[in-house]
Amino acid sequence: MKSEYSKNFSQIGGRWAISLRAGIAIFPIFVLSIPVLEANFNDSQEFLKWTWVSLLASIPAGIFLVLAHFTYFRNRVIHPKPPISVVLLGFILGAIKGSLVEILALHYGLTGGNASTRILVRTLNSATLSAITIPLIALILVTSHSFRAQKKELLDQLAFLLSKNAHISMLNSDNEEMTPEQLRRQINGLLSQAKQNFEMERKKSNPNPEVLVEILRNTAEDVIRPLSHTLYEKSRLTIPTITGFQAFKALSVRFQIEIPIIVAAYILFSFKNLYVLYGLTESISLVVGRALLLSSILWIFRALFTFLSSKVLYPFIVASILGIVSFVLTDSLISGSLGYETDTAKIMLSIIWNLVIVFASGLLVAISDVNRYQLDSLKFQINREGVAAHSKALQQRYFYRSHSKILHGVYHSRLIACAVAISTTAKSDSPQDFEEELDRAQSLFEIDFENHIARIHHNPASILEELASKWSGSLEIDFRQEKIDDLTEYQLLAMNEFLSESLTNAFRHGRATRTKLELALNARRQLEISVIDNGVGYIPSHPGLGSAIFDELSNGSWEIRSRSDSHGTVVSIVIQPEELK
Repeated sequence: MKSEYSKNFSQIGGRWAISLRAGIAIFPIFVLSIPVLEANFNDSQEFLKWTWVSLLASIPAGIFLVLAHFTYFRNRVIHPKPPISVVLLGFILGAIKGSLVEILALHYGLTGGNASTRILVRTLNSATLSAITIPLIALILVTSHSFRAQKKELLDQLAFLLSKNAHISMLNSDNEEMTPEQLRRQINGLLSQAKQNFEMERKKSNPNPEVLVEILRNTAEDVIRPLSHTLYEKSRLTIPTITGFQAFKALSVRFQIEIPIIVAAYILFSFKNLYVLYGLTESISLVVGRALLLSSILWIFRALFTFLSSKVLYPFIVASILGIVSFVLTDSLISGSLGYETDTAKIMLSIIWNLVIVFASGLLVAISDVNRYQLDSLKFQINREGVAAHSKALQQRYFYRSHSKILHGVYHSRLIACAVAISTTAKSDSPQDFEEELDRAQSLFEIDFENHIARIHHNPASILEELASKWSGSLEIDFRQEKIDDLTEYQLLAMNEFLSESLTNAFRHGRATRTKLELALNARRQLEISVIDNGVGYIPSHPGLGSAIFDELSNGSWEIRSRSDSHGTVVSIVIQPEELK
């Protein structure tokens, strides 16, 4: 069985291979790392020149990243790329920047010597660092996303399994309990005025189709849609959040100084600069000596503060600061005695740089350990409390969730579809068709959850037939499917919800008249679905209930975008054989 790390690493070619948020966060570091490492801090002009060189070299690398996003990695959410492609992406980005930095540095007189050798060394060094950094960032994002999804699901389960405790679940109080019949009566009460207005207009000798259409649309948008969102929100559990600094302080009690990671990072980052300054033999001697010194000092402080941990506040933070300061000062004294140049600015920079490595390595390892500990603890508690699986709060949660989806996916979409059908048949020469649509619309003013909540499809054909009937006359649907037999019960349920919501959005938001559905089952038994319409195209907006439903169905493996010809929208999703927990 694959380990958690190897499983997450296999997914780095998916959604998180290129992340806009991560890119924005690391861009300043990407630019400033060169002047910080290269410049003389006593010379402001030199620092500004190195900053300018780094910025210029970063622009072509950024353009290459954007091109990769829109070409090779375009469909990575639905069709993940192999992990090696992310490593190669990082290598190429680093090579572009490294070579341009050295070429520009030579041009501005910031470096000297053999141009070919310097360009080659910096290119390989930068490419290697980037080939490590880019996949590492993707791995961190994948791991974080996986952990958040698992933790949310487990916390959700645990909170409702332990719903007898009022501070854990507010849905268990008497005033929150509601039966399907009570909810049905409440909603029908809200619809009574709209129903009365519809019937009054219909009884007129010459009913006005525009008035009837307006009543249906207003009912869908002003009553049904807000109600579905309210019920969905009532089914959710709000998990308190804390700031990053609070998390760092809280987790620091579990940190330890990760000597192998820190020493490896120190060697990797320092060797290039030493090689350029002193050559291969001398730079190897300096790196080995300093690595041994760093290891020894960090080991001493780690052992000391492990012994004193109960008597010191935030022992990891204190030990890290004292250990790094001691290392840098000791190294400066030894380097000075051997004739190497040192100054206050370089000492301070070295302290800051090494502390960043120490804190980052401790944070990453500790978060990974704490994540596993939290998930294991939650699973244990859930198993222990399994007897409470049918608690009132748990029943209420799924009651609200399922009924919100019926309101949103059935009644809202059918009211919109009937409004269009009435408008269309009113202009035709068939009074019978017009009356049939009026009958269908009038029936929607009486909510009946039971008929819809009990509807279970046993094969894809049944779902497609129901959708074709539902949208007949309003939205032309073209089915294109490969052999997709033997779908699991969960895939059939998720397929129905996804298609119902996507077609409604295509009709209501995209003003589409035609859609094409593409369905396929891949080698891993994952169901891949795409809905392509001829509407106005995707207009980004605040995620609503539909987006929440898609996230829930696919664990985030879905995307929405405009068609390449800008004449419509494409919504795609990957549905696992079983629901992800």
